[in-house]
Amino acid sequence: MNQMFRDLRKKLPGYFDYERQTNKLKMKFNKEFEVVLEPTETKTGFSVNPSRLVECLHFVYPWLGDIFNE
Repeated sequence: MNQMFRDLRKKLPGYFDYERQTNKLKMKFNKEFEVVLEPTETKTGFSVNPSRLVECLHFVYPWLGDIFNE
């Protein structure tokens, strides 16, 4: 997948961000994920409390709460 984006960056200059910028953004989102969603580590990976996820998404999508309350 990374190689595909490298090739696309060469063929379409200016359309995609540089790889370094993309990696910085991914690291930032991972840090925010840990702070906001408070994942807990399990044997098979990480687990996120669904109610906490809905609460966090409700700030961006206020109508989400209506769907889950039905």
